[in-house]
Amino acid sequence: MNNQLIEKMTSVLLLLFPATLMTVSDGGSVILVLLLLVSSISLLLGNNSIPLSKNEKHLLAIISVYILVYIFNVWFFNSKISELDNTSRFLLLLPIFFYLRKLKINPDYIYYGILLGAIASFTIAAYQTYYLDIFRPYGVTKAVAFGGLSITLAIMCLFIGSLSTERRSKVLFYSGAIMATWASILSASRGTWLAVLPCLLIWLIINPKKSSIKTRVITALISLLIIIVSYNLPIVKYRVDQAIIEVNNYTTNSVANTSLGIRLEAWRASIIIIKDNFALGIGEGNFRSGIQMLSDKGIVNPTVFAPLEHAHNEYISALLHRGILGVLSLLLLFLIPLIVFSKALITEKTDRKILPAIGVTLIVTTMTFSLSDIYFAQHHYTIFYVAFIYILYATMSPHSTNIIKET
Repeated sequence: MNNQLIEKMTSVLLLLFPATLMTVSDGGSVILVLLLLVSSISLLLGNNSIPLSKNEKHLLAIISVYILVYIFNVWFFNSKISELDNTSRFLLLLPIFFYLRKLKINPDYIYYGILLGAIASFTIAAYQTYYLDIFRPYGVTKAVAFGGLSITLAIMCLFIGSLSTERRSKVLFYSGAIMATWASILSASRGTWLAVLPCLLIWLIINPKKSSIKTRVITALISLLIIIVSYNLPIVKYRVDQAIIEVNNYTTNSVANTSLGIRLEAWRASIIIIKDNFALGIGEGNFRSGIQMLSDKGIVNPTVFAPLEHAHNEYISALLHRGILGVLSLLLLFLIPLIVFSKALITEKTDRKILPAIGVTLIVTTMTFSLSDIYFAQHHYTIFYVAFIYILYATMSPHSTNIIKET
């Protein structure tokens, strides 16, 4: 098969990945399996290796550490091998990264794939809400993950639109941002909405002079308008006000039988357990047994934790289950790529800023969602993060036309 045809097929798969992830059951996984198949065959048949850059070596190093810490923890505590399911995606999808490095993919396929994902999220959310009369649309996953992925696509579209030079592109991507934001609003996933502010703040901090005043003002006004309009929508106002009441009831009256109350109590219980298991944690899959231990001592009421299977915080969960190495490897998994993307966003010319801007959005939204959920325990979240990390690093590798600076 000719190389041009293979590259075209790969580009189409990259284009379809976000939309299928949002709307087709296992659709995102199917796209990645096809990409993995093409990648594996091409790597086995090809012999033109490309040296790894310093940034790429750092990425592979932190991913290796993250996986090894997980494997050691599962072995040491004799946990179920299934605890490695989502983590294994980092390893299983590696051939895609090495394959994409060898291609010169037109980044437009990535940009418009994100746009299609945003449109798809709005379409399925509108269908489930207004036709099926579902209170919280969930796409093909859970409402929280659907809302989180939708707002990530929305912010990506917003940044792509602000950096685009063509008016048509700006209109398309700004429209995509509004549609995906609406999908997230309909999902009523309030924990994911928190990602909007840090993304916008980081954009202003790390890129204060590179964008024109007009671009920055338009982006800021659109963002402010979306926030104001969103808050005044009944579903958003209700969810936000409800969150304030629940937090207040927990802190003043110790009321834990609410959505946020349960999470706050889970954090408190986890921190108590962590104090005695700081070095290695308690092992993957042992959250319930840890709670039972505290219940036996009369420290917590086990009935409060009946709906929970985990601590609802990626950072606390990493420290609870895998100890200090677990949380450090998690932070490195976020911070090293964030530094790389941020530096590229500051130093690159306007036409090369879009890819690192997408990367910054990916990392910041993931770090924010991880405050209120176990991000890497959810399949859709995990493959979205892993796929985009590999796609962005590969597409911005030094051999490509979309160069990322060395840190």
